[in-house]
Amino acid sequence: MTCRFDRTTGTHLTRACLANCLDPACRGCTPCTHDTDGNPVRHCRTRTRCTSHLAWGEYACPTCLGKIRDDLTAIVDALALMPDEAIERGINSEPANLAGPHADYVTAQWRLVNAARNGEQVEELDLRDPYTCLTMHERTIREDLGHDSLVLVSPNVAATVAYLDWVLTDLAHLEDQADALAALRDDAAKLRNHVEAALRDSRTPDRGIPCPTCTEAHKSAPRLSRRYGHWCARPDCTRPHYIDDRGDTWRCTVGHEWSHAEYEELLAGRQKVS
Repeated sequence: MTCRFDRTTGTHLTRACLANCLDPACRGCTPCTHDTDGNPVRHCRTRTRCTSHLAWGEYACPTCLGKIRDDLTAIVDALALMPDEAIERGINSEPANLAGPHADYVTAQWRLVNAARNGEQVEELDLRDPYTCLTMHERTIREDLGHDSLVLVSPNVAATVAYLDWVLTDLAHLEDQADALAALRDDAAKLRNHVEAALRDSRTPDRGIPCPTCTEAHKSAPRLSRRYGHWCARPDCTRPHYIDDRGDTWRCTVGHEWSHAEYEELLAGRQKVS
């Protein structure tokens, strides 16, 4: 039995309608509380909208755990490329900040405490720093699970990611760690977006002007999204390869499309009008 998360009610609903439902367009309004055999349903608690059904003793689904692992791996991979990006972008850039030395959460907290005791004005920790943020989660988990008898936090971000990856499966079976897993998932996704944006390798598409064709048709005009021209190093690839922006296109969700040159003309025309 499958279900969906309804944002309006904040609950999981099945595809079946209640007996008193009169809405012909209803997608299903029966609360998802029991499966087809009458057993109580347990939903994944790592993400509110997750519709995975879990067995007893589980509090996170494999899909959400895999998402956390993918984000953690992507963070380490991006940080490995950050020094080269910092050399290109300069010392005052965000890549230089991310490529530089980092303080773990415990060390950073003590530095803030000591500075405050000396009357210095201190700022909050920068939790956009991957090492600081991930060691915050690591420290909490180690303390809760009793893994801190020898190590408080790992010495570098790769070791921190390795520990979190190793402990995820155990956390998925502990009810009191469900909230910790949810927080780790949110922070890992934010950190990945941040480091990939700094590396100029963000998964977030480039958005442009509202679609002119939709605007002329007096429709709600979605913004154009940039799609980059193909390039790869495969010797057997027969697709056209581009080393510049001549293969880029701008497309709206309806399907209207412009080349990059045409988009620049549209943009120039809007700037003249304004």
